[in-house]
Amino acid sequence: MLRAATCTPINFPSDPHFWGRDTGLLCSSLCDAGIDCMCIMPGPQSGIDAGGVLRASFPSMESPEWWRNHQLDFVVIYAWGDPRYIAIARAIREAGIFLIQNLDSAGINTPYSDFKRWWISLSGLIAGPQPMMAKARLTARMARDLFPSLFESKRLDMLEEADVIAVVSPQARNSIHEYVTALKRGHLSSRIQVIPHAVPASMNYDGRSKTKSVICVGRWNQEDWHQKNPELTLKVALAFCKSHTDWTFEIIGRGANELPEKFRLNALPSNLIFTPQMDRIALRERYLDAALIFCASRYESYHIASAEAVCCGCRVVVPRHPLLASTAWFTQQDSGTIAVSHRTADLLDALTLEVSRFDPQSKAAPLRSTHWSNLLTGPAVAKTILHILESQPLSQS
Repeated sequence: MLRAATCTPINFPSDPHFWGRDTGLLCSSLCDAGIDCMCIMPGPQSGIDAGGVLRASFPSMESPEWWRNHQLDFVVIYAWGDPRYIAIARAIREAGIFLIQNLDSAGINTPYSDFKRWWISLSGLIAGPQPMMAKARLTARMARDLFPSLFESKRLDMLEEADVIAVVSPQARNSIHEYVTALKRGHLSSRIQVIPHAVPASMNYDGRSKTKSVICVGRWNQEDWHQKNPELTLKVALAFCKSHTDWTFEIIGRGANELPEKFRLNALPSNLIFTPQMDRIALRERYLDAALIFCASRYESYHIASAEAVCCGCRVVVPRHPLLASTAWFTQQDSGTIAVSHRTADLLDALTLEVSRFDPQSKAAPLRSTHWSNLLTGPAVAKTILHILESQPLSQS
C-alpha cells in the first residue's frame, strides 16, 4: 500500500470545514482510494484533531530525517510556490519522497510573458476600497515584478524542488507555462500537471428540475470584501431582482445576513435573499435547486463554490478577467457565460442571457454534472494523482 501525506504550512483547525476542501478533502479522498494518507500541519495538537492529522514543528518539517522516518512514498504540499517554505520542500525531496507542489493559483502573471495581462491583473488587485497599507503593498509588488531577482527567482527555486507542479485548471497551466518560459526556467514546463482542487463526492446531481434561482456563495465578512466584491454583487443582485421578479437571487455565506445593514440597503425586493453560512449538506440542496451560480469577485484562485455547483448541474456566470481564469473554466462544456467585464451592465447582460436559456426540463444538467464530477470530485482528483504517479516513477526524486 502506498503511504502519502498532504501538507500545509498553515496551522488550520481540523474542523469539518477543513475536511471539506483542499488538503483535508484530498487527504480523505486519497484514503478512500486505498492509500494510507495523513495530513501534516504545524502547530500544537488540538482537541478536535482526528487520527489522520499529524502536527509538527517547523524545525521538524524542515528536517529530511523527520520526513524519512515516516516512510512516505509521496507528499502533496499546498504552499503556493512560496519561497518561505523552500526548506520544507527541500527536506521532503532530500528524504527521497516524491513531491507534488500545488500552486493554488489562477495563474502567475509576469510583465515578461504578457505585459497587458500582468497590468490588468495588478490593476484589478489594486482597484476598489481597501486600506492604504494594502494598496501600498500591492504597488510595491508591482515594482517588484519588474525585477525578477527580488522574488521570482526565489519562487522558481521553490518550484525546482517539485517533481510535479500541480495547477488547478488548464488556464492556470497555460499561464504558468508562459511564466517559467519567460523567466528562463522552461524545463519546469514538463512538470506542470492539471490537478484541480477536489470537491466532495456528495456534490452530485439528483435529477430534480432546476428552479428560477441564482445563488452567490462566499465569505462576506468585511476583511474579505475586497476579494469578494459585495458592492458589485449587490448592485447586480438588486438590478436583476427588479427586472426578473419571477427569479430569486440568494447571497449565501458567512456574514451574508449582515450585508443589508452594512451597506444601508432599504426596501429590499422580496426575491433578494440573504442566508448565513450553512453546512455542505444544506448548501448542496441550494446547488441542486439553483439554475445559476454567480461570482463577481475581483480575484479567485479557483472558486470552490462554482466547482461544487457545476457538479450539481448549475451553470456559472463570472466576469472575464485574468484573476478569474480558473473560475471561467467552469463555464466550458455548455456550463455558463463569461461576462465581458466587471461592469454591472455586462454582468446583467450575462445573467439575462442565461435566463433566456433557462429550461427546467433540460437534459443538460445531468450531462453537466457527470462531466465536471468526473474531473473535480475527490475520487476523480485522487485518480488523476495516481495516474500521474504511474507515469512518473516515485524513485525519480
